[in-house]
Amino acid sequence: MIISYSQSSDNPDTLKIINKENFYLDNCSSVIPFNKREKGSLILALINQKKISKIIVPNISVLGRNQNLAIMSKKAAV
Repeated sequence: MIISYSQSSDNPDTLKIINKENFYLDNCSSVIPFNKREKGSLILALINQKKISKIIVPNISVLGRNQNLAIMSKKAAV
């Protein structure tokens, strides 16, 4: 499954796709670790279950500022 993710609904481009299927949105700061966000933790669980093959983001910074992103991206790429 391919999903789209964004971390703020303030972005006008995000508002255009907010109601699309497989779109996940967290309204929070990028300093909050991805695994501590409501949708972020759900996405990580789906990656661990091999249900997500690709994540589309408007900018890599929406995924947060933590070191675990390298691990997450490697799992999603498998």
